[in-house]
Amino acid sequence: MKRIVLLFAALMTVCCSKQEQTPEFVQEGQPYVIEGQLTGLPGKGVMEVHNAWDGWTPLESGVNRWQVLNQAKVKRGHFRIEGKIQEPTYVFLYYTYIKGLHVGTLQIRDFFLEPGTITVTGDAGDDMSGASGTPLNDAKAVLKKPSPLKQMDQARRLRQDIEQYDLTAPAKDGSGENPPYIDINLPEPDGTPLSLKSVLETPGTRYVLLDFWATWCDPCVEEIPNLVSAYREFHPKGFDIYSVSIDTNMDRWRNYVRNAEMAWHHVCDGNGNNTQAWQDYGAHQGIPLTILIDASTGRIIARNLRGEGLREFLDDLL
Repeated sequence: MKRIVLLFAALMTVCCSKQEQTPEFVQEGQPYVIEGQLTGLPGKGVMEVHNAWDGWTPLESGVNRWQVLNQAKVKRGHFRIEGKIQEPTYVFLYYTYIKGLHVGTLQIRDFFLEPGTITVTGDAGDDMSGASGTPLNDAKAVLKKPSPLKQMDQARRLRQDIEQYDLTAPAKDGSGENPPYIDINLPEPDGTPLSLKSVLETPGTRYVLLDFWATWCDPCVEEIPNLVSAYREFHPKGFDIYSVSIDTNMDRWRNYVRNAEMAWHHVCDGNGNNTQAWQDYGAHQGIPLTILIDASTGRIIARNLRGEGLREFLDDLL
């Protein structure tokens, strides 16, 4: 009965509002438009703009959420979000949807929210493509050059995040050399420190998936069955998982991993996205984030493997 009530509430929120009705967000400043046309979106739903800077809201329950700046319904992959903003900020684009009896959330893109028309196109699963059409988004690849960026308080932090991301991203198309992993040493549920290095150096281990997640992250939770399946199939062949939670509620995290079928390594220090591992791996684009490391070389060979893509990659390796 509880599930039916929750599903009905979600249906009312996502599907049953009037088409011409728009969210009543308090907006001031210069106008912006986010024009989107995406393929591969499941079900029916709404697109939400979440504030990635200064929008992190910890709740007493231990659940964390981003501040929602705006939203719009999606029809046949198309959406249009209009609003006003006082100064540029960095945002995540999330899609909340209903498919059958399932209610889910997907992180679609991250980009600069600034005045002008921002264009979001491509496949929904391509979370590296960002957006285009406005100065900061078009200049994202050369963040050190645009003068508007220098006026933003958070510019230095973002530049550092993206530079660190580049240091931990595998070479594309086989060109160049894959980067080495950066060690992590955080407490397990019982408080015992466990390093990523020790897992990589365990006899018989061939590949380790570094997994950033949190119990409050819907896409992370949706990915758990895929990880469980991959672990069961490939662990006997030398595959292991080292999961770093960015939960701030340690009791919630401990209870979750104890009750779930996640029989691999789990660590957390309760510092949320301020944990050093988050900074080291340039995880500013959000979670879930997975990084596959070759234990024999200590180098990162893949990033953002999920679902069937992870299984296919491991099947080729093992």
